[in-house]
Amino acid sequence: MRTIDRSSAFKRDYKREAKGQHRATLDDTLRPVLVALATDQPLDA
Repeated sequence: MRTIDRSSAFKRDYKREAKGQHRATLDDTLRPVLVALATDQPLDA
């Protein structure tokens, strides 16, 4: 299993998107993607 490194660029981009038009769905969309990447699973197209 991999670890997710929250770099300063990621934090900055996440804050920007959390305030923007995707704020309602950001966490629901991002969490499954991060879990899949951390567990080396392929992403859905």
